[in-house]
Amino acid sequence: MDSMRLLLGVLAYIFLIGASTDYPSVRKEGYTESQTCGACHTVIYKEWKNSLHASSISDPVFLSVFNEVEREKKNFCLKCHAPTVRVTGDYELAQFITKEGVTCDFCHTVKSVDLSKEEPFEFDLGFVKRGPFESDLETGHKNLYSGIHLKSEFCAGCHEVVNEKGFHVMSTYSEWKAGPYAEKGIQCQNCHMPEEFGTPIVNTEIAKTKHSVTAHKFLGGHSQINITRAATLTQVLDKANDSLSVVVYVTNSEAGHSLPTGIPSRKVILTVKLLDTKGGVVGEKEVAYRRVLVDEEGREIPEENIKDMFLKATSLKSDNRIKPKETRREEFIFPLTKGIEKVLTVDSTLRYEFSVPYLEPNIMRMEMARDLKTINVEEEGIDIWKWTISFVVVLVLLFILQITLRMLRR
Repeated sequence: MDSMRLLLGVLAYIFLIGASTDYPSVRKEGYTESQTCGACHTVIYKEWKNSLHASSISDPVFLSVFNEVEREKKNFCLKCHAPTVRVTGDYELAQFITKEGVTCDFCHTVKSVDLSKEEPFEFDLGFVKRGPFESDLETGHKNLYSGIHLKSEFCAGCHEVVNEKGFHVMSTYSEWKAGPYAEKGIQCQNCHMPEEFGTPIVNTEIAKTKHSVTAHKFLGGHSQINITRAATLTQVLDKANDSLSVVVYVTNSEAGHSLPTGIPSRKVILTVKLLDTKGGVVGEKEVAYRRVLVDEEGREIPEENIKDMFLKATSLKSDNRIKPKETRREEFIFPLTKGIEKVLTVDSTLRYEFSVPYLEPNIMRMEMARDLKTINVEEEGIDIWKWTISFVVVLVLLFILQITLRMLRR
């Protein structure tokens, strides 16, 4: 009898040990911290942790502007930089979840998005998590398929910013909506959250899943990879008399929105330099693609004044940014003065710039595209009009000759 009890006790202990897999506790109410999510979704968590979404509330660039904003205006900033405040009302940043910025549970508890409303997000907090895949797994929480997580409208809740004066300070979503990518059904997520084939959503020791991770790095204008593939440029050189014509074609080849997009302090600059054989600059011209905002009194808001761009801008003074798939033609004329070297190199560069108001004014620059061509300016250039006229004259002479031959044959 005692041996039977001992055996049953051992079996019960083994059963309890086997059944006590310690999954992290997902909150039944309210938001769950991202670290809890990371226990099972390790790859996703690590990517998010190193993204700008995770540092949206702690980023020094954001804080340098945020700390200058009047107390009553800070709520406007926090609705996107610490979006859980939309539900918790923690505008004093007292809760840990608030300090996580754009945290996992904010996105995965969004039930729907209605951009016609002042508060576009509808939430369903708690044990149910929403995402772009159907799954019967309920290891740590319940799952629901959500189509909105695959749509650009999901991103638009924060990437289409309208200030209190009704002005669209950031118009990334509407730029996409009006362009060819939206017509083809290509969403923000296709470019900024591509699938990482072979990497499972859930740690394999916890559960088996056929779905791969979609990247949670959220790469954008801060990514050199994205920047270098966003645009292309080519240049055509033509020497005529005492000047050199440089025609540059700039194409927004890969971005689904205008170049640049986002905060209006960002700009794309095309620089064309004329270089001698030693690399010395003998001529330089440039054009900037950007938005220029003004306040209600018509005063232009300086590009480094991000705070006023968001709080005081009322209208657009100019906008020459390059739309999706648009090719912009720019022509630059360089005079060829006496004494200039006969062999010159034309260096055309497209770079992405944005002002960083942190500690002291600073400009961040990233090269997007480049084209170099060499030309001998002492050689006669191709005069397209002369060639055209000559070609027409030849055709006329051939026609006259043909008529003459026909008449002689008669």
